[in-house]
Amino acid sequence: MSEFEHLFIDPGHDDAEGIADRLVSIFGLRLNERAGHLYIGASEWPAVGGHVGGRIERNPYHIPDPVVPEDFLIYEDFPIVWSLWSGGIDDPDVREREQRRRARVVFDLVVERLGWSAILVHDFEELIATYDPQRGVREFPHGTFADARSRHLWE
Repeated sequence: MSEFEHLFIDPGHDDAEGIADRLVSIFGLRLNERAGHLYIGASEWPAVGGHVGGRIERNPYHIPDPVVPEDFLIYEDFPIVWSLWSGGIDDPDVREREQRRRARVVFDLVVERLGWSAILVHDFEELIATYDPQRGVREFPHGTFADARSRHLWE
C-alpha cells in the first residue's frame, strides 16, 4: 500500500487548477493532467533535495461547518489538498523517512513563500505540523492524530 504525506492548504478559495498554476510558477514545478486529475512536482527539486510531487485537488473531506464536532478532522475546513509522494528511493524504510522529510520541506516552503494556512498530515491520520498566521508553525509529537482523539493538542 502506498503512503502519502498530505499538505492541506487554505489559499482563500477552492480553485485547485489556479493553485496548481501558482505553485508551478513560484517553485518551478511541472504540471501534468492525467485522467482528469492534476499532478504537480519535480523529478529533481533542489530546495527539497530530490523528487517530490503528487495530485492536487479540492479536499474531498472539506466540510466548512462540521455537524458532529467530536468526529471533526483538523483538515476538514481546508479546501485544497496536495498528496505528496517521493520517488527514486528503493528501500521502503528510507523512502518513508525521506518522503516525510521532503514533505516537511515543501510545507515550510509553501508557508514561507505564500503565507497560506497549512496542515501536514501523514496518510490522513498522523498530524505532523500546522501553520496559521496567528499561531505560526506548530509541530506535533509522533502519534498525534488528525481527528478528535488529539484535538486537545491542536486546538
